Amino acid sequence: MIQQLAALPTKHLIEVIKTRIDTLQPTPFAIYDLMIHPLDTALYLAGDIGSDYQVRTYCQQTDQHELLIARIQLETPHQLITVTLDMQSGTNQEIATVQTPTGRYTVNNLTELVHQQATGQQLETVADWTPTLTNRGFAPMIDAFISAIENDQPSPISTASSRLSHELCQQLIEDAKLR
Repeated sequence: MIQQLAALPTKHLIEVIKTRIDTLQPTPFAIYDLMIHPLDTALYLAGDIGSDYQVRTYCQQTDQHELLIARIQLETPHQLITVTLDMQSGTNQEIATVQTPTGRYTVNNLTELVHQQATGQQLETVADWTPTLTNRGFAPMIDAFISAIENDQPSPISTASSRLSHELCQQLIEDAKLR
């Protein structure tokens, strides 16, 4: 379902939110353990953002430097990309939303796609008994990677995007130390 969002043209607003129930972890660990996944998703949805962007970070921690809320926002000339991790939300959830001129598309927990437009909304769900690793995209991603190696093709995973995810996580951690 994330691939369907990535294929949409003229995406101008991208938001990915991951929430956890009453979870306290040291900020650096939580950023690299949990935040990096919605960040990778958001960058995948955005496509190539180039080098013309601005970054804003937000991090709320306990006095013991355990993460409560983290946010990374990227502003490009044509897109606003926001990634949020809420460790105290009261629910475990992952939501990816893309807005285009044709409507708002939301994937809930990687198993439900809602397309809202002026004339109504459509709901698509994953078939029952679909394996979790398939729902979460790990099996297709691993298969695509192995196929690329076997066929001497470029990696389907953008190294530039992976590098940017890690750089942004590190920037968030450094900014959190200053607060």
